[in-house]
Amino acid sequence: MKSFIDIFSSLLNRKALLLILLLALKGLDIRSQNYLNDIRIAFKQGDAEAMSKYFDKTVDITFSEETNTYSKKHAEQILSNFFAKIEPQDYTQRSGDSRYNDSKYSIGKLKSSKGEYKVYLFFINLNGSSYLKELRFEK
Repeated sequence: MKSFIDIFSSLLNRKALLLILLLALKGLDIRSQNYLNDIRIAFKQGDAEAMSKYFDKTVDITFSEETNTYSKKHAEQILSNFFAKIEPQDYTQRSGDSRYNDSKYSIGKLKSSKGEYKVYLFFINLNGSSYLKELRFEK
């Protein structure tokens, strides 16, 4: 027969384990959203290389009405040239989850020396990580 101390100790261990698991899951949720903050900073700084860490294998990039699909490396070069041309100054964004699949989106405003751009980003989820699949700029 277990003593009161053994039972109490067992309950505390279970509660501690549950608390640790809940905190770990909360940490995963916070880390999974860090990519949005990283992208916001990359836009603000005009850092295409930092942003390319979140690119899918191919990325659709649209400037006004022209859309092209680029490899990850080529998309980084295109974005780097664009940033050099417009000189980003600030970036704000809102994000959300798609109702129809396991994807995320972000809509932002990029302020630059050449004016403001509305920016649309569409992310896909692969193996628990989000990757930028589509990037659209509208003046």
